[in-house]
Amino acid sequence: MRDIREIEKRYKDRDRMPKRASSFFKKKYLILLILIIAFATNPGEEKHKEAVKAKVNSIVMPVDASGYQAGNAYVDQLVTTHVGSSNYLLFSTTEVTWNDETRTIGFGAFGNVFLSNMVDEALNKKFN
Repeated sequence: MRDIREIEKRYKDRDRMPKRASSFFKKKYLILLILIIAFATNPGEEKHKEAVKAKVNSIVMPVDASGYQAGNAYVDQLVTTHVGSSNYLLFSTTEVTWNDETRTIGFGAFGNVFLSNMVDEALNKKFN
């Protein structure tokens, strides 16, 4: 009889009640929401190419006083031919193919494309 009263006392005292799993479900839904947003905002191949064009143009051909960038057509052709991307649903990678060798130079997630610092170093070494 004593055991039953002790058990009843535990469940009547709210501080001793086991917590609900609502925080677990909140975390689960938050993670699911983040995954859905990552999937929906994964940048496409064009966004990767635009990021590489902007990087190459800023290092190789600085803008003159009038705002004109010489050689822009050459850079566009170069990027169109050699830059691509691989889509992994939640993120994507920027890849450059040169002399039958493919290298990953950046990644894209949540609508943004991030290029490696190695790209800056290689372009600066080559053109400066």
